[in-house]
Amino acid sequence: MTKNGSKGEFGTGITAKPVILYDIGTDEGREAVHSAFLEWQKQVATHGGAFAAVVNPIKETCTGILTDAEPGPEPPHSKEDFARTICEALWNAFDRISENDADNAAHFAFHAGIMWAEANMKWQFEKDVLDRWKAKKSLAYRNEGRDQHNKERKLEAAQWQALAIEIAKETEMTGNKQAAWVANALQRRHGIRRNPKTVAKALRK
Repeated sequence: MTKNGSKGEFGTGITAKPVILYDIGTDEGREAVHSAFLEWQKQVATHGGAFAAVVNPIKETCTGILTDAEPGPEPPHSKEDFARTICEALWNAFDRISENDADNAAHFAFHAGIMWAEANMKWQFEKDVLDRWKAKKSLAYRNEGRDQHNKERKLEAAQWQALAIEIAKETEMTGNKQAAWVANALQRRHGIRRNPKTVAKALRK
């Protein structure tokens, strides 16, 4: 039986988010659900629609980043760069919605969602993964002996392969196109050069 007000998690992996759980078989649980529904209706009315209500926290986060940014162009793949790209996609989506252009509104909304997921992965997970990957790589060159070096090379391979698998989740492409896209992203973002065929083998594991 769920304890009202207990903490839980919705989703798995990088998409997981904390939630508060309630048992709708109790008066307290039903009240909480009803209050949440009323709050949702309020947000929809305040922001002018369901889409606007859903993306408002994202828009606020990104506009806050841009407000605090230093003057001048944003460094590639920085928080500010992601924030501007996401905001531009959302603004385009809202413009298309106002023009009743559903197809292009969906296109820009989808692009904003993909960029938001990529930004969250980068902000939350990539630094830790890359730090560990670089530490293992450095250790490999310091250690003596072929056996130890081979062991560290395997660890290094596991690290970049794990990063490649996470990056692959950002695209709906499959097969050789997906492998080429991931290989390009590895080199462009992290300076990790891998042949697309090698990346394809890693993604099939």
